[in-house]
Amino acid sequence: ANNPALQLDDFQDEFTKFYCHELISVESLAWDQMAMISFWDLIHNFSLRIVSIENLNNYYSAMNRALMKVDTIDDCRASLFVTIGLYHGGILIAPQQNSSQINVTTNPRWSQLIDFGIHLQNLPLGTRLCFTIWARSKDKNET
Repeated sequence: ANNPALQLDDFQDEFTKFYCHELISVESLAWDQMAMISFWDLIHNFSLRIVSIENLNNYYSAMNRALMKVDTIDDCRASLFVTIGLYHGGILIAPQQNSSQINVTTNPRWSQLIDFGIHLQNLPLGTRLCFTIWARSKDKNET
């Protein structure tokens, strides 16, 4: 007869054989033998690179209403920046990060590395990124 406990034990043995941290750790294998890296060996901070926003012109009419009522996006006297937050269950788990401010164009480009100061191994499962794009008027009378 099939014993469910025996099948579970067999599965756990197979799982442990291939996914035990000690067996796949950077310390126990040479680089040419590694097929995967244990999450616990990822001791670097979580970081990402903000590269660009494509086709901002499609959203220009909303920005035009909100900012300055100019004819083209190239005439817009505003700057853009992005805020990025790491959230788990609606709770911010690392300080929110901001990109640098750049001029508004149809395809704005940053190519900026953002470091959150939290190790990859300390990110809870289900962590989510929230990106918000902001436009700020360059006129001294407006913010």
